Parts: sequence; C-alpha cells; structure tokens
Amino acid sequence: MNHTGIHVGVVHIGFTQNDADKRVLDADGQPVPIAHRPPRWQKSQAEVASIILGHIRRRRQRTVISALGRLIVLVHTYLPRLGDWIVLTTIRRLHHFYE
Repeated sequence: MNHTGIHVGVVHIGFTQNDADKRVLDADGQPVPIAHRPPRWQKSQAEVASIILGHIRRRRQRTVISALGRLIVLVHTYLPRLGDWIVLTTIRRLHHFYE
C-alpha cells in the first residue's frame, strides 16, 4: 500500500502485565480475576508500548515480542495442526482459571 501511505502490520504481543484489579467476564458474563502468569513471562505495559511504537516507526510487517511468541509463530507456520492441538489442549487444561 505504498501509494496510499498506509502501513499494515501485526504485533504479536504475548503476555502483558495487567492492573491488579482488572477482571474478565466468564461465559455467564460475570467478572472473574485474570489467570496468574509468572512475572518472567510478562512485559510491562510501558515495554509493550515502546515495542509497538518501534514497530510503527520502522513500518515493520510483523513483530513478535517474546521468545514464546516466536515459538508459537514457528509452530503455526510449519506445523499448524500441532499448533491448534496445543492451543486446544491448553485451553482445556487451564479452563479452571476462568470458572
């Protein structure tokens, strides 16, 4: 889209630290706490914002923030069925976080 000046890109963010009092809605629309994630897997909101700004400034097509994100992109690119299986298995296994 060079002739329009519009840039389209994708940022694979990964896990970002949330505010402690943030809640998500369960299947019934009731607020529940967000599942705990170890801090080593998370980037701060400021770090994520800085990475996104760099992505925009460089007009990159794709930016993957975390090592886990890179692994996910590789699996989904070369072994999409395995990636789907991993996602579905993880959702089933971690379902209790949102119940």
